[in-house]
Amino acid sequence: MEKSSEMVNEKEGEGAPQKFVTLQARDGALDEPVDARILLPSDLLKSMLPESLSEIEDDFQVPLQGVDKAVLEKVIEFLQLYHADPMCKIEKPLNKPKLEDLVQPQYVEYINALHYKIVFQIIDAANFL
Repeated sequence: MEKSSEMVNEKEGEGAPQKFVTLQARDGALDEPVDARILLPSDLLKSMLPESLSEIEDDFQVPLQGVDKAVLEKVIEFLQLYHADPMCKIEKPLNKPKLEDLVQPQYVEYINALHYKIVFQIIDAANFL
């Protein structure tokens, strides 16, 4: 499996100091602040951050009224996986019927642990973000 060439080094991604932001979902803020570096794969979230991550203030909030808190928590869980080990590029058209043959095991475990209704809500959130 080949790693995606779209690695996140933009906006000081990998080399940036760890800065945390509070994500405000439609129904409340996430319980824990989130490392801003994991948000960079999302064009929308990246556009809501300062040009330099070092400019993030301690009380920086990102409003995301298009996403529920429970779904946003699952999106953040995925982004943390992605930050630690970016997903392999999935070739199109799909030439293998099993997810296990397309992506790393941690992504298979992530999806398999979710109820199908949540998976569809995460897809909606990903399209929004």
